Amino acid sequence: MFRPLNIHLTGPEYLEIGKSPETAATNPIQFGGGYFLQPEFSHQLHCVNLLRKVSHFKFEYYKDHDPDFQDKDETFMVHIDHCVEMLRQFVMCHADVGLVTAHWIEKRARPWPDFNTKHTCRNFDAIWQWTVDHQMPEGTPMIPLKPDGAKALASPP
Repeated sequence: MFRPLNIHLTGPEYLEIGKSPETAATNPIQFGGGYFLQPEFSHQLHCVNLLRKVSHFKFEYYKDHDPDFQDKDETFMVHIDHCVEMLRQFVMCHADVGLVTAHWIEKRARPWPDFNTKHTCRNFDAIWQWTVDHQMPEGTPMIPLKPDGAKALASPP
């Protein structure tokens, strides 16, 4: 898949998404300033990839090569649970109403699903281009550090 695609928005662009900028994470001026964000599709693909890695049972390999697997076990499980819950919400919100047919297969007593179904998709190329157009400049740290004096929420939203 690909690395997380972090983007930045200007003040007016940030206000358009309906979130309060008061405690919003910002990027340092030397990295273009603006507000620090991540497109949902990028986060969702990260979660799909993380679950793919977990399903392969190669924990020792990934512990040596992937920062997501280097957290404490409890933190890692919270991360996995978060990904499952976020993807559950996405599936329920965007429920695909396509129909999966079932077919008899020789030498099988039970039908086999045909997942080759039609889907109505968004224009991913346009979404990708918008993300690229708003991507943070090369060399920007993956996650900004909270500056001294920044207002902060008491707990995660």
